[in-house]
Amino acid sequence: MAQGGSDEDVCLICHEASPPPIQSGCACRGSAGLAHLGCRVTAAQTLAQRKGDAQWWWTCQTCEQGFTGAMCMGLANAWWSEVRDRGAEDPGRLSAAGNLASSLFSQGRYAEAGNMQREVLAVLTRVLGAEHHNTLVTVGNLALSLSYQGKHAEAEEMLREGLAVMRRVRGAEDPDTLAIAGNLANSLLSRGKYAEAEEMQRELLAVMKRVRGVEHPDTLTTTGNLASSLTGQEKYAEAEKMEREVLAVMKRVRGAEHPDTLATAINLALSVSRQGKYEEAIRMQREVLAARTRVLGAEHRETLATADNLASSLFYQGNCAEAEEMQREVLAALQRVLGAEHPDTVTAASNLAISLADQEKHAEAEEMQRKVLVLRKQVLGAEHRDTLTTADNLALALLCQGKHAEAEKIDREVFAVMKRVRGAEHPDTLSAAGNLASCLSRQGKYAEAIQMQREVLATQKRVLGAEHSDVLIAVNNLERWLFEQGEHAEEEFKGSVGAERQAGAGAAAKEPEAQLEEGEESEVHATRKRAAEGSHACADASKRTKQ
Repeated sequence: MAQGGSDEDVCLICHEASPPPIQSGCACRGSAGLAHLGCRVTAAQTLAQRKGDAQWWWTCQTCEQGFTGAMCMGLANAWWSEVRDRGAEDPGRLSAAGNLASSLFSQGRYAEAGNMQREVLAVLTRVLGAEHHNTLVTVGNLALSLSYQGKHAEAEEMLREGLAVMRRVRGAEDPDTLAIAGNLANSLLSRGKYAEAEEMQRELLAVMKRVRGVEHPDTLTTTGNLASSLTGQEKYAEAEKMEREVLAVMKRVRGAEHPDTLATAINLALSVSRQGKYEEAIRMQREVLAARTRVLGAEHRETLATADNLASSLFYQGNCAEAEEMQREVLAALQRVLGAEHPDTVTAASNLAISLADQEKHAEAEEMQRKVLVLRKQVLGAEHRDTLTTADNLALALLCQGKHAEAEKIDREVFAVMKRVRGAEHPDTLSAAGNLASCLSRQGKYAEAIQMQREVLATQKRVLGAEHSDVLIAVNNLERWLFEQGEHAEEEFKGSVGAERQAGAGAAAKEPEAQLEEGEESEVHATRKRAAEGSHACADASKRTKQ
């Protein structure tokens, strides 16, 4: 409320209503979070000079949480404008550049963030040396930006080199060494190297517990990341047990409404949801949504992510109307708060399109997926995993409308790119091959479909294990096509595969958001993914290097 009884929103610093203040995006709620960018800039300048600490350019002095959204970017750009004309090696310029890169990253502008981090890294390497602490932290942050652009191989190589240097220079148990090791494990996870990621995270967790203690935030984060590796291998029960233990400690140590506690709760809800326990998942997600709305505000990025995940659980439970309404509200809010091209906004649009497809609103789903595909190509690049997933979902929408030729063309393109970029045995590549085989079978091209599915099945069994849901899907589809072609499937599935069919008959895809039409539910596309908040934050994902 403005002074004098006005109902206008006013800046919390100058108490003026004109121009209209904006939300700071921190944990200050309602009118307590409203401020003019110029007032925040002045406050940051004053505090930085008085306290000798630059953190006030990205941290609220009231709630001590980071700014997000427009305020975050506005402050980062203002600080950069102040110092950009200084010499390239000026400490303040380097700090501001690193902060701007982190802000760009938080806005999903990963390529811009990476370009700025490369410039900072070049200067730090020249001035401080390749083995200096700040140089190595910047290496870790650049690798993270590369990973989010889908450049996982380059990120992994960079992290391996950085980790080797960190271990040699600072020791295997130094906090920053452990942070880079954690990010390397997450990079392996992103590349589908689940077993290697799990092994590394178990080793890392043992060190964390010994060095930092069982209840240290970084130990808890590592435990959560290990749970993600287990989830990637469909070890849901073990992942759930681990996340419940982390949540109990988080509540006791950091409080029930701490951001990290709420993030852990939402990850647990997702693990529960993946096991089909939708009622429990929905209850947990509603609790987290209420807490985040109360703590962060209704339009905070994390609040909206929670609402989107809740909508997904509602949809799986069969509450399609409520889910679609919530997804439309989330999308509108994200477009307003973060902009139409932010990755979170594009993901929400993709999730809504998947829900529409699941309700057989294929024409509307197709239109939305085409828009999403254009944006993802622009923002992430044509070969990014999310871009390829969107292309795959578009192909399914086309397939369900009988537009077989265009669907097949897209599926072939996706498979070719996946094979080149991610490797022939990556789970995503195998799923893309399975989807292409499904598309071929829908057109009666059984010979090619069966040959491709046999190759996929053999590789999936070797890479994922005989009981993985993708293997069960491949078995199910292959058996069906053999039957439709008039061949006897019994010989094909004798022995271990036959046992898999008995144990997993009727198994659905891990995330079956976009199944085929009624009457064809036994043929499942395995890679139709609904993006979610399931991956835990890396230990230094938003680290700002102090010069």
